Amino acid sequence: MTRSRGFLIRGIAAKKKGPGNRMRVVPLAFLLFLGAFVPCARADSATILQGLSQTLGAVVQLPKAMLQHGVSDPFPLGLVTGAVSGTYQTVSGVVSGTMRMAAGAAPYAKYLVFFI
Repeated sequence: MTRSRGFLIRGIAAKKKGPGNRMRVVPLAFLLFLGAFVPCARADSATILQGLSQTLGAVVQLPKAMLQHGVSDPFPLGLVTGAVSGTYQTVSGVVSGTMRMAAGAAPYAKYLVFFI
């Protein structure tokens, strides 16, 4: 146990010593703080990410609704009700998430001309 602990401590110390870790952190920090200096970039990227999370979260709405209605309602009716409401929640989540992503990306659409 002492040998493995010493090896572990030496391995951690060896990883922390070199300039290689700093060279990996500097570009990452630069990319993270780059959005702070671009005007309105945070609001637009936040809107795009909210739409993405809403779209990806819509996938679990159908099983969630089926489980909720299947437990609370009688057997065949609960599953059918859960399937219908889950389908509605899934479709509305995907559509509204897509619209939210489009609203976040709309200010950048004027720059699309330069890439065509």
